[in-house]
Amino acid sequence: MVCASYDADVTVQVTLEEQVDLCEKKLDRAEKLIGGLGGEKDRWSKAAQDLSATYDNLTGDVLIAAGSVAYLGAFTSSFRADQTTAWVDNVRTDAWLP
Repeated sequence: MVCASYDADVTVQVTLEEQVDLCEKKLDRAEKLIGGLGGEKDRWSKAAQDLSATYDNLTGDVLIAAGSVAYLGAFTSSFRADQTTAWVDNVRTDAWLP
């Protein structure tokens, strides 16, 4: 009778030790996952800021591209580069608005 009770208690102890080991492994994995997700939050925040800046510049970029295609095709590359730089400066300062 004592031997059966001892065997049952040893079995329970082994089961509990296995559960503790499993919980420790799960906790370790969860900490790694949370740490990795923290980096993802920073990365996604930076990507959102970059996308916002790109979206804000979209109208000016389209204006410069359309002007380049429509007006600068027949000129030399150095003149096109100078003219594009001047247009970009004008768009940034709103100097082209009436």
